[in-house]
Amino acid sequence: MDSKKNDIAYNTILSQTAWDVLNNREMSPGEAIEYFYQRLNIRRFSDILARFANGKVPDGKALNTWLTEKFREYNPSAKPDSIRRKISNWVNGATEPDERGDWIKICFALRLKGAEAQSFMNYSHDGALHIRNPREAAFLYCLNSDAPKTYPEALAFIDSLSIGDIGGQEPQNPASPLVLTKIIAGGLSGVYDDASFIEFFNANRANFGCLHNTAYVYFKKAFSCLASPDAPLYAEHNEAYSIERTVGEYLQMRMPSERNRAKYDALQKAVKNYWPNTTSITNILNRVEDVTRKTLILLYVVTEGVTGDDDESDDLEDSVSLEDHVWDLDLKLNEWGMGALDPRNPFDWLIMYSLKTEEDEDAQAGDDSQTMSKRLESVLSILFPQ
Repeated sequence: MDSKKNDIAYNTILSQTAWDVLNNREMSPGEAIEYFYQRLNIRRFSDILARFANGKVPDGKALNTWLTEKFREYNPSAKPDSIRRKISNWVNGATEPDERGDWIKICFALRLKGAEAQSFMNYSHDGALHIRNPREAAFLYCLNSDAPKTYPEALAFIDSLSIGDIGGQEPQNPASPLVLTKIIAGGLSGVYDDASFIEFFNANRANFGCLHNTAYVYFKKAFSCLASPDAPLYAEHNEAYSIERTVGEYLQMRMPSERNRAKYDALQKAVKNYWPNTTSITNILNRVEDVTRKTLILLYVVTEGVTGDDDESDDLEDSVSLEDHVWDLDLKLNEWGMGALDPRNPFDWLIMYSLKTEEDEDAQAGDDSQTMSKRLESVLSILFPQ
C-alpha cells in the first residue's frame, strides 16, 4: 500500500510540475515544442497500467505473464505469439491499446471495481464506461457486483440481454440526456444481483442510448457556430460552409491528412490519432459514430470556448485565465463522461498551451494571431512540418 501511495504522490508531483510550467511560463511555439520533447514527462500507458495493476496480479506472476494468460483465455482462437507481443508492448511502454474493448478486458483481468475501473477507463480515448450505453452499463455491473464475473461470463450475460438496436437517436430535448443519465445512474445504484439488473435493464430500455447525447448536443451547437453564416462568432462569412470546407478551415489545423503513420514518432502519433476529418465529422453528425473527446476539445478551442448563445451561463468572457479555461473545459468533459485535461498527456498539454492567450498583448489589442486556434495551429505546424 505504501508503494502505491508513493507512486500516486510521485505522479501527482509530475503533473503539478507540468501544470506549473504551462501556467507560469511564457513560451513561443518553438519553445513549447522543445519543452514538449525534451522536458515534459509524458504519462505513458505502461505507467498507467503499472499503477492500476499494483496489488492486482497474483503472487509469483509478472504483469505481462498474467495479462497474456487472461487475454488468451478471452480469445482462444488468437495466435499466442501475437497476444504475447501485444501485451509486452503495453507493459514496456512501446504502444497502448487502440481498441476500447482491450481496455475493458484489462479491467476484468485486473479485477478493477467501481471508481477504480472508471478511473482507469478515463485514460482511454473515449473515457469512462458510459452508463447510458446498455452494453457498457452491463460491463460496469459485471465488474461491480458482489460476485464479479469474468470477462467471458460478462459477455455471456450481455448476450442474454438482447440489447439489439437500443439507442443512437438524436435527442429531441437538449436537457433530456442529463436527466436520463441521472435516471440510469439511480437505477443502477440499486442493482445487487443478476435478477435486479435484468429488472433495471428492462425498465430502462427507453432511456438507454449507445451514444454520448450530452456531448452530441454540444458538438452540434459548436459545429454550427463554424458552419452557419448566422453564428455570431463567424458572422463575417456570407455563405454556409459545407462540412468539408468547415473541417478544412477550422479543424484540420495543418494536421497531415495521410493515413500512413510509420514516419511519425510516438508523441506525434499520440497527437494525430483520432484527429477529426470530413468523414468522421459527417458520421458523427449522422449518428453513425460517437462524438470523440478529441473532437469536442478541438471545437472548444476553435470556438474560443464560446458556443454562440447569448444566454449560455457557462460561456466565458474574453481574456480569461488559463485556469478558468481549464476549469470550464474540465466541467464540460465531466458532463460528457470523459476524462479531465491531463498536463502529462501529449495532446492535452498542447491544448492547454493553446488555451493560454490572456497575457498576449497583441491578442488584447484585437490581433487574432494569438487566439486559441492560432496558438494550436502554430505549435502543430512545428510538430508536423510540411
